[in-house]
Amino acid sequence: MPYQIEFATAADENRLRSIFLASDMAVVGDTEDHVVIKEDGSAYGGALLYQMDVDLFHLLTIVVQGDGRSHGLGSKLLQPMLQNPWRYCRDAVGDPQQSYRVTTVSRGSSRRFYQKNGLVDCAFDDLTEPFNRQCEVCPELIECGSAAMVYQGQ
Repeated sequence: MPYQIEFATAADENRLRSIFLASDMAVVGDTEDHVVIKEDGSAYGGALLYQMDVDLFHLLTIVVQGDGRSHGLGSKLLQPMLQNPWRYCRDAVGDPQQSYRVTTVSRGSSRRFYQKNGLVDCAFDDLTEPFNRQCEVCPELIECGSAAMVYQGQ
């Protein structure tokens, strides 16, 4: 059975939290605002996309369980979100046919993953508040190697 990407439900909360926790991350905000990638009803990863403006989205977080990494599962989750962010952002507004941007902040080795999926480096000043300043106060800034990134969709 192929993977499905859908909005998380309350029933997915514990599984999603355990996937995030295994990557030293946390579920941010409401579970139901996240999307999950599932196979046979079991979640293998999740992501959270915010709409900042009608044509601007910010990918706050994306994670897949450990054994799904380096096997294309993250790309299977990210690519549909990049191609139609309105569909994967809870309560999105606007016209999915217009040009748009998706921004994110990569951390550590995730930069290569984002580049492979079509995002390019940009300046932190190109991100909207509060994301344009999020790394300034981080105690792990030097070790993290964070980079602002953008995807330009048509």
